[in-house]
Amino acid sequence: PAAAASAPVKTGGEKGAESEEQAAANTIPEFLYQLTKLLTDENRDAIEWNYGRIEVHNPHKLEAKVLKKYFRHSKYASFQRQLNYFGWRKLNGKGKMAPCTYINDEVTPDIQCLLTIKRKVSIPKEKPSSTASDRKVSSKSFKSPGKSGV
Repeated sequence: PAAAASAPVKTGGEKGAESEEQAAANTIPEFLYQLTKLLTDENRDAIEWNYGRIEVHNPHKLEAKVLKKYFRHSKYASFQRQLNYFGWRKLNGKGKMAPCTYINDEVTPDIQCLLTIKRKVSIPKEKPSSTASDRKVSSKSFKSPGKSGV
């Protein structure tokens, strides 16, 4: 299968026609290009596009046979992580490998809208006074009775 066949991923790369900033804005992320391809090929028994939703029918088959045709990995967890980076969230489905549906507030029923999604930008949150890292640091200060604390 020529799933990884090259296709124009940049929509505006003429020399001198645009600034680097504009060219970067017109670059389609590889994940979204391959996701669109995956969803438009015949993979409906494992995953499908359904009116703006991604429905994963068979995560095991998706991992074992489908993902490696489109991505450099075949791990379902990595696929889920990429979906999350682009604003998809799990609507239903319990468990890591259970059938599920993903939704994204920025998509329309037209599958081509996938190519326009922007990756989420993380905004640093203020840490509460007691975080996991605080507990980790404080636990290092406890020594076993046989060791010197100096």
